[in-house]
Amino acid sequence: MKDKRVFIVYLISVFLCIFVVYGGCIFQFLYKNSINVEIKETVLMEVNNLSTSREKTQKLAIWFNESNIKYVPISDAFFNFFRYPWCLNTPEMTFFTRKGRCGEWSSLFMKMLNYTNITNRAVRFVEDHDIVEVLVDGNWVPVEPSGGISSFDNYKTSKNISKAFVIYDDNKQLDVTINYAETGFLSVRTTERKIISSNSKVCVFSKNLMFSDSKNYKKPFLSYCNYTNEFGIHVENIGKGIYDIEALKIHSPFECSYVKIENYILIPNTVNKIDLELISENPFSCFIKFINGLIFS
Repeated sequence: MKDKRVFIVYLISVFLCIFVVYGGCIFQFLYKNSINVEIKETVLMEVNNLSTSREKTQKLAIWFNESNIKYVPISDAFFNFFRYPWCLNTPEMTFFTRKGRCGEWSSLFMKMLNYTNITNRAVRFVEDHDIVEVLVDGNWVPVEPSGGISSFDNYKTSKNISKAFVIYDDNKQLDVTINYAETGFLSVRTTERKIISSNSKVCVFSKNLMFSDSKNYKKPFLSYCNYTNEFGIHVENIGKGIYDIEALKIHSPFECSYVKIENYILIPNTVNKIDLELISENPFSCFIKFINGLIFS
């Protein structure tokens, strides 16, 4: 009898796990088409009698307000838990639940724009934020649909952005940092025992805050990683702000050199030159870095 109860509990647990992971997928399979019809009808109703791309974009941006869709705070653990499965994080589910944050709102906004045949593209900031650019009168105009504070042709941030990328459907990226931040060049040169260290991995972490709410700041965001050339140099165009910079050279799984500087202040409109002298690490630390490189490279 006890074994039977254990088996029943096991089956219920498995069913619940399957439902949590695939319930949204099943729902979308059944209702995706009808939800898309509702999205299209909403768009056509909003842009009815509007003729220009500018007017239509403005009207759809205004649709994103608290009466139509709720902005979910970062602290909402329940929403966070269900946010990332691939079949839940879709424009259709966002429209159905009427909840989301910048990523969900941007995806839904782009889908709505597609029903008007207005060209658009996603822009992602390294400091964890998404917006949409819309092609209006031959110019790419940034639109901020999220947070119930929609803006059109008047996009503003604190300008503390390290990198901004356009993300295309084929996962290709276009660097558009210069459009959103005051930038400067960061030139990093790595040496090891006073000798040029080519092919060293340089990673830069942003400690910038895009917005004034410091409560949302958790840890530095990875801005980029790249390798030095044959002269031990790598140059990157990056937004002004405060950064942690790391350099690593792996010689073998148990032999490496590493250095880190913290709170480097990048000055815009100039070339910021940094010389980093790599220092030998202990074998255990090298092995951890080697494994991390295999996993996250």
